[in-house]
Amino acid sequence: MKFGDKLVLLRKKNGLSQEELAEKLGVSRQSVSKWESNNTYPETDKIVQICNIFDCSMDDLINDKVTNIEETSRKSKNNFNEVWDSLLEFITKTVNMFSHMKFTNGLKCIVEMIIVFLLLWLLGAIFCSISSSLIANIFSFLGGNIVNNIENVLKSIFSIFWFILTLIVLVHTFKIRYLNYYDDTVVVNKKAVDSSDKSDNIEDNNKEKIIVRDEKDKPFAFLGVLSKLIIYFIKFMVICIAIGLIGTILALIIFDVLSISFISTNIFFLGISFSMISVTILSILLLLLCIYFVIAKRINSKVFISVFIGSLLLFGIGIGISIISFKNIDIIEDSSNEFLESSSITTNYRDDLVIITYDNNKYNYIVDSNMKDDEIIISKNIDTRYEKLKSHETLEDEMNMLYVYSAFKGNYKDIYNKFVNDLKDNKIYFNNSSYDNCLTIKANQDTINKLISNLGKMYLVEEINNENGFNIITHESKVYFQYGIDGSYDAREDKLYLDDDDIQCERSIKRTKYGERIIYKCLEKEDYDE
Repeated sequence: MKFGDKLVLLRKKNGLSQEELAEKLGVSRQSVSKWESNNTYPETDKIVQICNIFDCSMDDLINDKVTNIEETSRKSKNNFNEVWDSLLEFITKTVNMFSHMKFTNGLKCIVEMIIVFLLLWLLGAIFCSISSSLIANIFSFLGGNIVNNIENVLKSIFSIFWFILTLIVLVHTFKIRYLNYYDDTVVVNKKAVDSSDKSDNIEDNNKEKIIVRDEKDKPFAFLGVLSKLIIYFIKFMVICIAIGLIGTILALIIFDVLSISFISTNIFFLGISFSMISVTILSILLLLLCIYFVIAKRINSKVFISVFIGSLLLFGIGIGISIISFKNIDIIEDSSNEFLESSSITTNYRDDLVIITYDNNKYNYIVDSNMKDDEIIISKNIDTRYEKLKSHETLEDEMNMLYVYSAFKGNYKDIYNKFVNDLKDNKIYFNNSSYDNCLTIKANQDTINKLISNLGKMYLVEEINNENGFNIITHESKVYFQYGIDGSYDAREDKLYLDDDDIQCERSIKRTKYGERIIYKCLEKEDYDE
């Protein structure tokens, strides 16, 4: 490629006209036109100026064997030696600048940079906190601990990202605000310009413009590397958002199908379907934006805007239909207890048996002297349409814990059919009945005494006598470990067994209105010695 063709390519790439390039070089437009048509060659000093303006080497510019000057320039910029040299150049210029500055000017520079840093640090703290929390919440379906770990990792990554960005902004601000004014090269070039036909007044008036817009005021090469790291990081975060969007879109499609299947039951779901479909389309558009950003591909803005506006209109229509149809639906409160029945299970007393429930902390003990020793009947009021009474036994602190609870029957089809039939009649029922759902335990006096004694080994209990027996309310655990233990606790004998001989536990008693609570503070022996 000839010199003139390369000059045309570089000039257009940098957005300069022939007149603008001629003005920078201090020549006429006709001279630039002759160079580009390969009729004449510029003088050596002009070639040097052209290389400085377009940031290329003289060999790349005048060597006809070099056919792709853009590729050559790009490889040169990515060269490690040039990055290292630019860093050393920056440090050298900074030292030279401060050595030639007055103390007051140097202090002014340092104070200004500190202010910029503090502002960036404040913005970074806000950005890292909000961004990591928002992105981590996308993965909330994975559980609280995982979300917290993701948020901590993201906060660390964002902090590194913001540190690099802060470094780029500080260095570039410092370069433009101060370093360029003390650049010896700039001073020499300015003297060369002053020796031309331009007047001193014009040069003084354009001082700020030349420093800010001169091609040599581009960031140092090492800043370019940091900028690329920032871009790669942003693309990585966009990929993470895209992965979250894929899961969101799949969930939205499922909701779309469900809402469409309910359209035949009530027109309310027609509006819901329109709204859900529009949200799905908007999510897909956002996913496409993320993908196009990562692969650096331009999106068709007309199509994108048209689909975006259409989705918004569909969303508004759907919401309107849902509001209008919802006005025709009657919401009926079902406070009757006609479906409540007492369901019971029978068991026998075993050593150190504790009967407990997930559903409540209130127990009703009924004394029945006609019952056999060790025979126990456990009952509870439940909605037999959807619930059944279940139990399971486990060993905790050497006590036999029998958990009794109401569980869902699993008759989804019955619930679905009732819901659909109610919607067809424009009715929605909700249960607001209140009933005593405490666990009732019936046994003879001796067995009940054993059960209450065992319960008191695990919990602080409040006992209320009634005409049939006892009402028991459980409160906090009987034993509390302040720092946890590496061992086991035997509630039957009230003994603590440690697996590590280096652990020492301090036992104390806290008196409460419901009895004495045992507190263990377990630490390593050396911690107690301190």
